[in-house]
Amino acid sequence: MRTLARGASTPVVSIPHSMAVSIASSTPSRAQRRSARRSWSR
Repeated sequence: MRTLARGASTPVVSIPHSMAVSIASSTPSRAQRRSARRSWSR
């Protein structure tokens, strides 16, 4: 989670807590979808 937050182009401090939470919750799902797509393509 920390690595993902660091990768974000916008700093977490500047983003409101609620926004940061929503982004953090949406990030893992996106990563899982990407990994799933890669495995499927293989």
